[in-house]
Amino acid sequence: MTYVIALDVSKGKSNVVLYEESVCQSEFEIMHTKLGFQTLLDVVNSCPTPPDIVYESTGIYSKVIDRFCAENNLSFYCLNPYLAKRQLDQGSLRNWKTDKHDSHKLAQSHLRNERVACTSPTSIYSSLRSLCRFYTEVDEFAQRTRIRLHNALHQCFPELDYLIDNRILSYSLAFIKVFPHPDIVLKTSKTKIKNFIKRNAAKKMSDDKATEIALRIINYAKNSYPAVSSTDIQVEKSKRQIVRCIKSPSILLYT
Repeated sequence: MTYVIALDVSKGKSNVVLYEESVCQSEFEIMHTKLGFQTLLDVVNSCPTPPDIVYESTGIYSKVIDRFCAENNLSFYCLNPYLAKRQLDQGSLRNWKTDKHDSHKLAQSHLRNERVACTSPTSIYSSLRSLCRFYTEVDEFAQRTRIRLHNALHQCFPELDYLIDNRILSYSLAFIKVFPHPDIVLKTSKTKIKNFIKRNAAKKMSDDKATEIALRIINYAKNSYPAVSSTDIQVEKSKRQIVRCIKSPSILLYT
């Protein structure tokens, strides 16, 4: 006898049906909690022969089912949504879309189609895959932040973009946060700018070096013709972007 347990997975819960051959033996709903999965495991263990667990991938919501099946060494089939649709009679899953109908149709179609069971990846492979995805997310976030900061600076004080490169100077972010517009720089004395640079430098900096940088920035400010005034909302936007970068300075180390 072939036993099939089909789940229609949604956010935080699943509709479950148990089929013995083509006959539905039971139908119930579980929450994605310890108690809910214990109920499902009891149903699995009550079958005379190990059942096939069938469900359609629903992204992050079905990941918990993957873990449950892998940890309990169950035979499971996580179906690609497109493949599942093709295997259902005339796409009937999508024609009368309800959770209850979905789980029944998944179980019935499993008995008519030959499917390859999923295999649980090794822990090392899973960790590497997760790390790769995490790196991609961080890299994409860093690139978006750089673009937003560049766009904001280009409107407020385009010359300050020279302070931002792949080797961030320690005082760059702090300086742009306080002096995001040339008008603000021109209202500040050379000595105050020099002392600000020295105070925010990662390593000890001589007066001559700090003065040289201060004069360079003042010259930038004198010749700058930004797209917005010092009271424009874009100036505040620049400050907010810088605060975000200060909290995660490694953002600007990405190319």
